[in-house]
Amino acid sequence: MEIRANGKLLLTGEYLVTKGAKALAMPLKYGQSLFVSPNENPRTLIWDSYEIDEIWFRAEIDIFDFEVKSTSDQVLSDRLIEILQVIKDLKGSEFFILANKHLTTRSNFNFFLGLGSSSTLLSLLAQYFDIDIFDLSDNTFGGSGYDVACATSKGPIIYQNTDHGREVEEVNYNPFYKDNILFVYLGNKMNSRSSLSSFNSLNRCKEEDVQAFNEITERWLKAEFIEEIEDLIFESEDRLSYLLNTKTVKETSFGDYPYSVKSLGAWGGDMVLATYRDRNEAVKYFKSKGHPVMYTFQDMINSHKVLS
Repeated sequence: MEIRANGKLLLTGEYLVTKGAKALAMPLKYGQSLFVSPNENPRTLIWDSYEIDEIWFRAEIDIFDFEVKSTSDQVLSDRLIEILQVIKDLKGSEFFILANKHLTTRSNFNFFLGLGSSSTLLSLLAQYFDIDIFDLSDNTFGGSGYDVACATSKGPIIYQNTDHGREVEEVNYNPFYKDNILFVYLGNKMNSRSSLSSFNSLNRCKEEDVQAFNEITERWLKAEFIEEIEDLIFESEDRLSYLLNTKTVKETSFGDYPYSVKSLGAWGGDMVLATYRDRNEAVKYFKSKGHPVMYTFQDMINSHKVLS
């Protein structure tokens, strides 16, 4: 048995998506798969996680009393048990299908990239147990939910939290300017929950900001030229700079870059989007700044599906 979950990137609406703003998010080629097989012990779950081709985590857990019999990382085992306990609460006796199972997860990306190691894990388990992914997410890692929505999406989505629940709309997004976009890994792992907590503590976000980001997302989706995207990046970064009381990544790190740079997700974190006109010049620039890990739009995105 094999189950698949996509990684994610949030192009628009970071932070504000938790306040009800529309966000454009992308499922990625990168993700995780879950393989299920039997083991010989009727009480024990054997869990193996591989980061690409290398074992990253291993544990043996008695699923009846949640005792860790052996583990390569106690902190990760404790977190896994917390997730399993939530699943048990949601599924009752059906949870014990894990008895004498061997679960193996395999990623095709390095976890340090911040492309969705947690959200893909939750999605794999939700699919296996036939649980509503948002129920599982809300009771474990929390957050807006766009990331777990991407995990099973067949293409780009507009995601929004509304008074009536979550709205997930698959959209056409195969932009003409895709060859003018580069995703650059900065090497700064950020804790999304603590970053969001800091944003909330400032309490600067108003309804007009939510509406402004709704418009940014809608205009981003309709844009035909890279210059339009660069204008939207400036609007987004400028407004978020005020809301976060923080300078933009362009101001702090790439002031001499001739085109636009946009934070993706938690500011100061894993990845930025950079526009360019000449790819070789852009690659040379970011390498000179100590950021050699870069991806094109085609490298990253799972689907450019045109909806009928």
